[in-house]
Amino acid sequence: MKRIKIISEEEKKLRKIVKKASYSKHCIGCDGLKNLENPLHHPSIEITQKCNHNCFFCYSKLTKVKPGLYKAKKQRKIKSVTISQYGEPLLEKEKLEKAIAIAKDFGARVDIQTNGSLITKDTVNMMEKLGVDMIMISLNSSSREEHELITGADTFCKVLEGIELCSSSSIYTVVRSIYIPGVNDKSLIDLPRILAANVDEIFLQPLTIYRSQIQQLKTRGVDINRSIEVKEFCLFYEELKVRCSNLGLKAKVTMPACLLLNLKKMLKHKAFLSFLERKSLVEFPEIKRELIPLPELESTCCKDHVPCQENQESCQQ
Repeated sequence: MKRIKIISEEEKKLRKIVKKASYSKHCIGCDGLKNLENPLHHPSIEITQKCNHNCFFCYSKLTKVKPGLYKAKKQRKIKSVTISQYGEPLLEKEKLEKAIAIAKDFGARVDIQTNGSLITKDTVNMMEKLGVDMIMISLNSSSREEHELITGADTFCKVLEGIELCSSSSIYTVVRSIYIPGVNDKSLIDLPRILAANVDEIFLQPLTIYRSQIQQLKTRGVDINRSIEVKEFCLFYEELKVRCSNLGLKAKVTMPACLLLNLKKMLKHKAFLSFLERKSLVEFPEIKRELIPLPELESTCCKDHVPCQENQESCQQ
């Protein structure tokens, strides 16, 4: 006797979302896609661990990172380099310029990761001149007040100005947003309304939870259970896509390639996405790539994560 599978309307919707979903341009060239069981991020150049934001969920506080190039041991061809994953690179502009030059010498695509609050017209001109290919600007709320609660800094308007400057340049501009159920559900979905019309991409990422942070995250209102549900993330991703489309934005809404490709793999094995949970509870952030010291960056001291208390301009939003 044949078994009859009854697929709910919600499950059908989830499967359709995954089939039509796209992953970020940032993920192209990442060696981790060859090993989805244990993915490694593509090479990064770390400049500093200092940051003028103090996001309550940030992994940078949980580990120490030395300046230099991080890449897989057996990796020969470097296709893309990220600057930087563990601090705010625009706090060290001279070293940022050196890091860009080093990455370009590899013939690699250069992606810069920043919180966007220190971007100026001169900064954008410098990055264009040096050949930066992509800039990823973190923004996790459409509300100034909530942005300050998340980051510990009143820089919301500065970040929006930075996004506008970059999206008006030749640099591929990505707004990188982390979905935090229980915290930014309502404000993040409204993000497309406030973004520059010519942003290239909104890169939506699920929250990674480190066990040592769980109590702190709960105190901040994070819904841990919803944070690990595949269904929760996919439905939010789809709603964000619809919002962008309805507003006529050209921005492509994407998710991490390692997540999307694993979900597509699950579909091939007839898994039910409605009941899947991400393996997102981990002990602590660990760099699995080897460090290659770069003399040009060694004078930068990586101290414990301490936010820089700089005067911030206020504005009305």
